Amino acid sequence: CLVGGDVDEENTTDAELARLQSLKHELGIDDIVTFLGRRSQQALPYYYAAADIVVMPSRYESFGMAALEAMACGTPVVASDVGGLSFVVRDGETGFLVPEGDPRALADTLGHLLCEPDLRAYIAASGADSARVDHMVRPGMERGDNPYHFVVVHVDGDRISLELQSVDWGSGFAPYRSNRAVLRDSLP
Repeated sequence: CLVGGDVDEENTTDAELARLQSLKHELGIDDIVTFLGRRSQQALPYYYAAADIVVMPSRYESFGMAALEAMACGTPVVASDVGGLSFVVRDGETGFLVPEGDPRALADTLGHLLCEPDLRAYIAASGADSARVDHMVRPGMERGDNPYHFVVVHVDGDRISLELQSVDWGSGFAPYRSNRAVLRDSLP
C-alpha cells in the first residue's frame, strides 16, 4: 500500500497517479497495490508498524521525518541516499541507503532484506533505538513537538558535562536551538 498525496482511485486527474494506476493494471497487480492517499499524522504509526519495510525512493528529502517515524515504529527503512535521509538512516545499521534513481539497487536491497528475517529484525531494532535515543522521536509526533533533541557530551579531564539541545521544525520549518540545559557531574 502506498500512503501519501491526494488520491481518489476513481477520479485520476493527477497525471502521475494516472500513470501509476495504468502501470499497476498493466503489471496485473491491481489486487495487491493500493494508493491510499494522505493520512492523518495520528494514523501514520499504524501504517508504519504494519509495513514489512518502509521504502523511500526519494529524489530529494529535506529532513527525513517519515523515515524517523517509521524507524521509531520498529520498521526497517530503505531510502535513497539524498538530503536528510543520508543523515537519518545509517546504511546497514539503522536501515539501508541506495543511490538515488537506481531501481536495480533498490530492488536488490529490498529483496535481500525481505529474504533475511534476522537482518530485518536487527535493522528494525537498531532503527527504533536510533530514532528514540538519537532523535527522541515518538510515533505520531506533530510538527512543533520538538522532534529533534540531542545531547552534546563535553569531557574536560575528570569532568563530564551533558548539554541537552533541541531543534523545532514546527515554526515555518526554521530551526533554532532551544535554551540549553546543562547537567554537570564529576567522575568519582
